[in-house]
Amino acid sequence: MRVLATVVVLSVLAGCAGIPQPPGIETTLGAISRPPGYSEPGPIYVSIEPRSSPWFEKDTSAGTKKYYWDDFKNSDANANLPLERSFVSVLKVDGSVNAGFVSSKYSAAAGRYKTSLDYAKFRDDVMGDKNTPVRVGVGVRIVADITTTKADIDLGSIFAIAFAAKAGYLKGQIEVLKIGLDSPSFNLVLPPPTEINDTSLQNALQAVASIRAKLYDADTKLTPHILAVQTPATKQ
Repeated sequence: MRVLATVVVLSVLAGCAGIPQPPGIETTLGAISRPPGYSEPGPIYVSIEPRSSPWFEKDTSAGTKKYYWDDFKNSDANANLPLERSFVSVLKVDGSVNAGFVSSKYSAAAGRYKTSLDYAKFRDDVMGDKNTPVRVGVGVRIVADITTTKADIDLGSIFAIAFAAKAGYLKGQIEVLKIGLDSPSFNLVLPPPTEINDTSLQNALQAVASIRAKLYDADTKLTPHILAVQTPATKQ
């Protein structure tokens, strides 16, 4: 009985760990949806505007404990951001009935879209009372705000976007965002938002490489943000 009680208590504690839900984020979550006919199964993460996430909870043998990112030095923060990868998401933002999540594999019809390419160091967590799966971390994001002039354009690759812009199939701007990374040794000035072309793409990628190189420096302060949320799995 004592063993069973311990298991039950630990299960309850495991369900309590997570992060707070930022005010107003419900509007963002409500605007993300899969388009009609989208059949790819399983959960997929969609990048959102970075939102503050000052603390997280962690299950320990002594119960659930709360940790504040501001209390961590660089090595401790990195240790609690165990995942490192890049991911892409595409949002349709032209206000049509299909506005919302599109997917990095989707070839878009004519309209306005936003492609976000994240290079991130993060942890998987859950947010709020509904335990919404999220990615919390730091990193660099390339954002392409695009208006396409024809269908069947690959928006899931920055290089494909630059090629399509050169061919006259789309126009737009590209910018680089530094998320949750700060250091007195940063001597990089982020390139300003500029027209999509080969030069702006190269400048964006150089900025990303320079910022990522500082990720593990002791004097780089990490302040994780909510980077992406999970869309519901498609019902079969």
